[in-house]
Amino acid sequence: DGLAMDALRVDGGMVANQWLMQFLADILALPADRPVITETTAFGAACLAGLQAGIYGSLDDIAAVWQRDRTFDPAMPEAGRATLLAGWRDAVSRTLSDRPAVSRVSGDQESQHHQGDGGDPGRDNP
Repeated sequence: DGLAMDALRVDGGMVANQWLMQFLADILALPADRPVITETTAFGAACLAGLQAGIYGSLDDIAAVWQRDRTFDPAMPEAGRATLLAGWRDAVSRTLSDRPAVSRVSGDQESQHHQGDGGDPGRDNP
C-alpha cells in the first residue's frame, strides 16, 4: 500500500527464537522490535477490558505501556538477501503455476518416473 515502515513489532511464541528474529530482520531489511510482554494477544485483550473498565483513559494510554525488550537490526549483506528472496519468489511462482520444480533426478530416471499412464500421480487412475 506504499506505507513506509521503520520497524516491525513482533509478538507471540516465535519471538523466543533469537535466530528467527534475526533472520526476519535480515530478510525484511527492517529492525524487528521484540516486546517485554511477548504474548500481546492476551495482553491486548486485558488492556481493552481495562479501557472499558476505566483503568485506561484511551488507546494512547495503552500504547504507552508497550516496552521494547530487544531490537534485532538487519545484518545480512544485500547480495545474500537478494539471493534468498529470489529463491523464495521462484518457489511461490512454481506453487501458483503448472511449472515443475527443478528436478534432482537424472534424465533417464525422470523420464521413467513420468511415463506411467500419464495421469496425475496423486490420483487413482484405472
